[in-house]
Amino acid sequence: MYFLRRHDNDPLQDFAFSFNSCSSGAPKKVNVRIATILRYPIRELSVDVSLTINGKKVPIYSKKICERDHPRFSFCGKKRGEYIYYEGPVSVGVHEIPQGDFNVTVQLFNEDHHTVICGDFVIKSHNQELLS
Repeated sequence: MYFLRRHDNDPLQDFAFSFNSCSSGAPKKVNVRIATILRYPIRELSVDVSLTINGKKVPIYSKKICERDHPRFSFCGKKRGEYIYYEGPVSVGVHEIPQGDFNVTVQLFNEDHHTVICGDFVIKSHNQELLS
């Protein structure tokens, strides 16, 4: 059983995701919703996901999702001040979530390394028998 608590790093953005907590094992996809007014242009956009363990951030995933010459999403190439919105499934490369409480940081940043969207999540993964 997984519990999730979200904290946005920016009050002017909306960043959320959901998954079926009744599934066994880690979810293969999560539903993501991202909405914000851009403070920086996104000719290129990358995502970094890190896990905080014992006070240290450990990178667990990194991917470029917008490239200058190959825009994959409608928000690629948007300019400062424009509104972006994306909602849909995203594949997850995690095969198993270990037991315990984990702080996860998801950061999307542009080609100049300006943070476009950032969110912190606490995932609590516990055996359902322990909760009874």
